[in-house]
Amino acid sequence: MSSFSQQSLLVKKKLPGRAAKSKCLQRSFLPVLAVGGDPAPPWTIDQIAGLIFGASLLAIYLSLGKVDEWVARSQRQQMGLCPECGGLNEPKTSEIDFASAPSRRLTGSGPTTKSRHLASIPVIDLAQPDHLAAEEVAAACSSVGFFYVRNHGVDEAVIENQFVQSHAFFDLPLEEKLKIKANASQRGYYPYSMGSAKNSKGQHDQKEAFNVYGFESDSTHLPFHGHNLWPPETMLPDFRPAMLAYYDAMNQVGIRILRLLGLALKLGPDYFLPKFQASTSNIRCVHYLPQQYSPADGICGVGAHTDWGMLTVLATDAQPGLQISHEGSWIDVEPRPGHFVINIGDLLDRWTGGKFCSTLHRVINKTGKDRYSCPFFLAPDWNAKIEPLPGLQDPTINGSQKVVTCGEWLSMRRAAEYGGKPLVAL
Repeated sequence: MSSFSQQSLLVKKKLPGRAAKSKCLQRSFLPVLAVGGDPAPPWTIDQIAGLIFGASLLAIYLSLGKVDEWVARSQRQQMGLCPECGGLNEPKTSEIDFASAPSRRLTGSGPTTKSRHLASIPVIDLAQPDHLAAEEVAAACSSVGFFYVRNHGVDEAVIENQFVQSHAFFDLPLEEKLKIKANASQRGYYPYSMGSAKNSKGQHDQKEAFNVYGFESDSTHLPFHGHNLWPPETMLPDFRPAMLAYYDAMNQVGIRILRLLGLALKLGPDYFLPKFQASTSNIRCVHYLPQQYSPADGICGVGAHTDWGMLTVLATDAQPGLQISHEGSWIDVEPRPGHFVINIGDLLDRWTGGKFCSTLHRVINKTGKDRYSCPFFLAPDWNAKIEPLPGLQDPTINGSQKVVTCGEWLSMRRAAEYGGKPLVAL
């Protein structure tokens, strides 16, 4: 049993958004409890008072029959958000126990639902010299955690073929899609009620999806390892080659961003590459239903969350819907022809000790039309060690300095997101 299982995975980090303080009363009423491992330090008077305050509030909510509201409030608090309104607080560090917390997935309404454009989402031209692009990547990753890239070198036909085949697959009858329903290797089809977390009202995300991994292995005893599932070639003869071509193209973009990240962190362009030789990266074709959204119902195409892995490279159709949390508001990230959207994942956030930040985001498809996207989730090899980067060791940060493998991280994150035990014996 590894040391990872002996103690809770506590991450003290800067939370996303770098926002202004919410106007609501800020009070910490949920002290974080240590789970296993070394004994927790003695509780302070403030922590004991906070526990009593929290227990009193829980009793009030129970008496009023508002348990869901209590759960949403508690989850906002654990994620560093205002427990009353979901607004983002002042930048601060916060401990998050991924063994028990909701893995920074927000099940309440979260930040205010005001939608406005954020002109400052950076646009990075990959045709410029690497040292200039790396400077812009560093600035984007340490602030908003999202940026566009252009001149990425991917043939438009590769992107278009993926969307054509994605449409064709999701148009198949449900009984045909269910024949390749996702198995233990996380590959294949996810219907609407599968592969998505629930909000506080027990409602699933309004999407269906299809997963393809680039690395296939006969080591089926490992989670995320195995063989991809495909619809019959007699039914969709061009589906498999289109998806594999798209995966290869997006992987090249991901590797390019990895090299820029190495430069941005003053580690050299090849620093991360040895940990991505048999990566656990995947693409996910996603089909979002049209929806009528109101903050009261809280139903989303994808609820507010942060991505698990290293980084995400996103291509979408022309339909808007992606929003990021910034300064207490949900900000539209508009589709840009010829651009990909890049965002930082929790693994890179952890790896850099919070220097580069992952940011809450969600999808709400209010267009009245079906929406399609295909993110590429870049992640290291299963056994790659995630350890403090040179020059970024911070003795004041608990948890993020502990060495874990990518497999342990993904397993724990999945368990925290969907409930149940980790996928590997830790």
